[in-house]
Amino acid sequence: MRDPQSAVNHLLDWAREELAAQRRVLGILELQEAAVHAQDAAATAQSTAELELALEAAPRRSARRARLFHALAERWGVAFQVLSLTSIAERHGPGAEPLLELRDQLEAVATEVAQRNRRVGALIGVHRRVTRDVIRIVLGDEHGDPLGTEGTLVDAQA
Repeated sequence: MRDPQSAVNHLLDWAREELAAQRRVLGILELQEAAVHAQDAAATAQSTAELELALEAAPRRSARRARLFHALAERWGVAFQVLSLTSIAERHGPGAEPLLELRDQLEAVATEVAQRNRRVGALIGVHRRVTRDVIRIVLGDEHGDPLGTEGTLVDAQA
């Protein structure tokens, strides 16, 4: 990219795409949480598959962002690692307000995604522990010891 404005324009496109993708992920996580609460295995599996599909495009978006950051770093003679959306907006100067707005929106939705993801993970963990406890109770003997821990010989003809 020959001029910083072109790179910033491409970065704005990337940020809009990333924001839309993160909002999709958040929506899927909301569906997944509802499915887990409802103990709907089919809906949970469906939302998990949708989440995996949505996350497949993340490396492509990340690579695009890295290319744009590298181009700007080279243009400005700085290390790629020191650039952020904030520092790019500051270096670019006037006209960078849309980039700062998208940065704020990305930050907010990324925080929501992280919180929702932790909540869904914790909820799934609780369900897993409850299921394991129920199995222990149902399959345990009168002392609470799991049956069949020493193996069982079954006569198939009986």
